[in-house]
Amino acid sequence: MALFTALSTMPFEHLSAPPSPELDRLAATRAAITTYCLDRVEAIGAR
Repeated sequence: MALFTALSTMPFEHLSAPPSPELDRLAATRAAITTYCLDRVEAIGAR
């Protein structure tokens, strides 16, 4: 899960697009989801 989530964080499908507010929001949303997932993985591993 961690590897899959981390790889999908970067919006590679938009590399050819110019920077935009929409792209900023997409990257921020994906980063938040990844942070949450990796925090959960760390919490499970800390048991």
